[in-house]
Amino acid sequence: MNSEQKIKVTMIINDKIDGTNAMVVSQKLDTTDERAIPALMGIKLYDKMVVILLSLFLGGFGVDRFYLKSYGIAVGKLVLGILSWILLFTSAFIGIAGVIISTIMMLGWSIWCFVDIFMSYKAARTKNFLAVMAVLDRYPAQQVQPQYQGQQPQYQDQPQQPQNPFGV
Repeated sequence: MNSEQKIKVTMIINDKIDGTNAMVVSQKLDTTDERAIPALMGIKLYDKMVVILLSLFLGGFGVDRFYLKSYGIAVGKLVLGILSWILLFTSAFIGIAGVIISTIMMLGWSIWCFVDIFMSYKAARTKNFLAVMAVLDRYPAQQVQPQYQGQQPQYQDQPQQPQNPFGV
């Protein structure tokens, strides 16, 4: 891959993955065939601003995790959020135990939603890195096989073929 193509791909991808992973991708681009460029341009990468906004405004309902296709976490956040709100509104009818339980559930759900803002952001960048690496792994650089005149040289690392004593 020539340097102009590498710069173009790197500029598009760098914003979507972590800095250390960007270095890995840059090194991998050196050993990748040019056929990977259209495939890299065609993959869907998660936008970090979309993930952050979804986490801030709709994260309590798990929308950020549904967007990232983390369905287990999304359903867990959704169910815990719904149960917390239902218990909060009905705690007046249940008594002091209901108020304490709903407060603990609401606090746990709120902490989860806050921490998951950062975790969703990291998950998006990690999934982007894995998607890019999967494309790059499909297009390794084509190796030129050396042409030998006559017999291939034998190296000491290679096992020697046993001679057939019958000459067949």
